[in-house]
Parts: sequence; structure tokens; C-alpha cells
Amino acid sequence: MRNPSAVMGLTNTGWLPGDGWHPSLRARQAETLAQFVLGDPAAAQPLRALVREAAATTTAEHAQVCLVSTRQIVVVAEQGTLRRADGVIATVGDITSFEDAVCAAMARTGASVCIPDTRGDDRMSSLPAVAGGVVGAFLGSPLRTVEGLVVGALCVYDAGPHDWTHANQVCLDAIALGVGDALVGLERRVGHDR
Repeated sequence: MRNPSAVMGLTNTGWLPGDGWHPSLRARQAETLAQFVLGDPAAAQPLRALVREAAATTTAEHAQVCLVSTRQIVVVAEQGTLRRADGVIATVGDITSFEDAVCAAMARTGASVCIPDTRGDDRMSSLPAVAGGVVGAFLGSPLRTVEGLVVGALCVYDAGPHDWTHANQVCLDAIALGVGDALVGLERRVGHDR
């Protein structure tokens, strides 16, 4: 696990354009939340349970919760072992540049994304994880604050193509609401622990 104090350098980076975007409004809170989740394994337990549910419900090989800024994305909970395009096994706490992240396409628009075959999708095909054969199918739901700001993503993906159903997307969107609730609860804990 990465050093929690080094997670995301979000201060002054702002959040993503799209529905709910407001520059820098949540940057410090997200940095604090990521540090808290990554520094306290018990705090991440509700998120881990929800990513397991997301993977099982959608029959995906992998699932993860990411917090997103305009410059980078950090994984705060995951299900399944993922080998990155460079051969390294990805883990909780890994940071990816926004430009190289598969979930960036979803986060840019603030809308759910369903891509059964990422290699044939213009938004995805050139990304390192897709070109390297790591992510062949992607299904994602945005994570929003109670104010409607996009702060991250709940994503599921497989190494090969996957014919996601409408029911898969509906289930993932519902689980994403639960992840959002868990993040709000964790943020309240962070506020009380100060």
C-alpha cells in the first residue's frame, strides 16, 4: 500500500468537467478522504464489500472504486487481481494519470458508461490498459457527492469483451449510490476525527 500522506496531490487541481463540476471545490476533501481510506483498512471495509458486490452482480473479473481529479485517479478499493499493461500488479493506492485512466471517459461526462469491447471504442482503444490487453470491456458509474459533484467512479471490467446487459448497468448504478453513501459516511468520520 502506498504512503497515505502521498496520495493524490489534489490541492488546487479541481474536479472533472461534466455534470456537477466545480473547480477545486472538493479537492482538499478528496485528498483527506483518500488518505483516511488508504491509511485505515477498517475504513475501507464498506467499500470493499460494495466492489465485491459489483463484481458478483455484473459477473465481472474486476471491480474498483476510484477517486478522481483532473490530473490523476487513485484506487481506494478493488476486487480481483489486475495486472497493468506494464506487467505490474495494480493494487489499492495505485495512482494513474487522468489521461491514461480508463474511467476518465466516464468521469469526463458524469454519466454511466457501457463499453462491451474497449478495443473497438475510439475513446478507449489507445489507452495503455486497453492496448496492453488489461481492460477489454468496461462498465462504469459516477460517484457523486450529495451536492451532485462527481468525485470518482465505480468501475467493473474484464480482460476480454463482455456483453453487459441493461440490468448490469442498473445494478452498478444502484451499487454506486451505496458507494456514494459510504464515502459520505467516511467523510463525516474524517471530520469528526480532526
